Amino acid sequence: MHKFVKAGALGVAALGLVGVGAGATFTDSVHAQQVIKTGTLDLGISDDGATFASSVSDSYADEASDMSETLTVTVKNLGSLTAKHVKVKLAAAGSQALQDQLHVYYGSQDLGSISQVEGLVNDVDSGALASGASRAATFTIKPVTGQSLDDSAQGKSVALTWTVTGSDA
Repeated sequence: MHKFVKAGALGVAALGLVGVGAGATFTDSVHAQQVIKTGTLDLGISDDGATFASSVSDSYADEASDMSETLTVTVKNLGSLTAKHVKVKLAAAGSQALQDQLHVYYGSQDLGSISQVEGLVNDVDSGALASGASRAATFTIKPVTGQSLDDSAQGKSVALTWTVTGSDA
């Protein structure tokens, strides 16, 4: 029995030594970074360069078959964030015949008839628009060069509304 007690004592002692001399160190490290922009993005549009609002409206009435109207809109960043992807959008109401025959020109580029351009957006300019900065865009509304309005459009009117959109990304 004495042997069993010694063997049992040695067994308990051996269990107590399990793990002695063995060691492990665990480290964990997490790094995260997030940039949060604070401020406002507020774009205004004006047809007089002084009063900025969310939209500009103009009416066009055919008084002669060779009518041509030029509108210069100024887009201004009224917010504190830099605006990117600044675009002007057109909406129209009134005579469909006149909308079909009047074309929208941006500079010398014919964007198509009012009916085709409505709802589309046009870049005002590439590049960012800093807070407080403004940029002008000139649009001309007229029949296709060398053509006059047909009878279905003469004497009619159309109202155009220009709005501006943009993002800070």
